Amino acid sequence: MKTVIAGCGVMGKAHGNAYRARGVELAAVCDADGDRAEKLAAEFNCRYYESFPDMLRQEKPDLASICTPAFHHAQGIKEASQAHCAVLCEKPFAQSLQEAKQAAQWVEKERIPFRLGFKMRYEAGYATAKRILESGEIGALNYVFISHFQPLSQPAWYMDRGVIAELLVHSCDLACWFFGEEPLSVWARMEYRMHKEGEDQALLELDFSESKKAVICGGYMEQFPPVRGKHDFVFQLVGEKGYVAGKRNGCLEVLSPNRIETLSLEEQNAFEREIADFLLAAKGKPAGGAFVTENFRIRRFVRAAGNTAGVNPIDIRRGCEHETKL
Repeated sequence: MKTVIAGCGVMGKAHGNAYRARGVELAAVCDADGDRAEKLAAEFNCRYYESFPDMLRQEKPDLASICTPAFHHAQGIKEASQAHCAVLCEKPFAQSLQEAKQAAQWVEKERIPFRLGFKMRYEAGYATAKRILESGEIGALNYVFISHFQPLSQPAWYMDRGVIAELLVHSCDLACWFFGEEPLSVWARMEYRMHKEGEDQALLELDFSESKKAVICGGYMEQFPPVRGKHDFVFQLVGEKGYVAGKRNGCLEVLSPNRIETLSLEEQNAFEREIADFLLAAKGKPAGGAFVTENFRIRRFVRAAGNTAGVNPIDIRRGCEHETKL
C-alpha cells in the first residue's frame, strides 16, 4: 500500500521507522520546511514535497500519517479524506471543537479508515493493565489515578497549546479507555507558572457513571530531569478486589485475591504496534486504536475542562448534545 507522511519532525520520523519495521516502504514525505523534508526523505530513500496537497495529487497514496503541528491537523484530515486516503493522525485531533467536528464530518463523509495517534494504549504497561482489568482479577474498576509530569517541552508552540490538550490528553484517553466509557462531568484547575499562552500544569477530575472517578495531575517542571517517555507517568487502577499500579517504563504492581506480584515487562515499540493496527484497518480488517468518534469526544472533553476555570464541574452532556452528531 502506497504510504506518505506529512510532517518531518520527531513524530514523522517515528512513524517512518514504524512503517519500515512493518515492511512498508515510504513513497514520499512532506514538510513546509523543505530542508527538513529533504533530510527525512534521504533517510527513507523516498521523494519529498513542501506541500501536502501536492504530495497527495502526485503520489495518490493509500495511506497517510499526519504528523504536523496540531494547527494543521483538521485541514490535513480534510485533504486526505478528499483524496480517499486512510489516515493515521497524531494527537491532538484538532485545535478546537469546531475543527474536530469538521474533521470528523470529512472522515464520515468519505468513509475512510481513520485512527488517531494515542500510542500510549500500545505501551506494555498500559496494555497489560488493561488485560488484567478485563480479566476481572481486580474486580470492577472504581478509580483511576494518573500523574504525568515532564521537563520543559520544545518547540515553544507545543507549550503554548496548553498541557491539557498536548500532554494530559493521553491521560484522559487512557482513563476513558480503562473505564470503557466517556466521563459525565469534568472539573479542572490550571496553573500558568511559566507565563506561557497555555496552562503549564493542571489537575483534572473526571466523573463517570456509578460514582466512578479518574484523577489526573500533570504538567511541565522547569527543574525536572530528562524523564520524558520513561519515568514521567505513574498510574493506579483501583478495583473492588485489588489494584494495578505502575510506571511508564513497564514496571507493574498487582494486588488481587490471586497474587501480590511485581511485573517487569519487556519493552515494546508502541509506534510499531499502532502502525500494525492501522495497516489492518486500512485493509478493512478488525483492528484496535482510537476511532474518530472517540477522538471527537476527547476534544469535547478537553474544551469542557478548559471552561471549568476551577469553579464547578461541567456536565459534558449538557449543551453539547448537538455537537456529538457527526
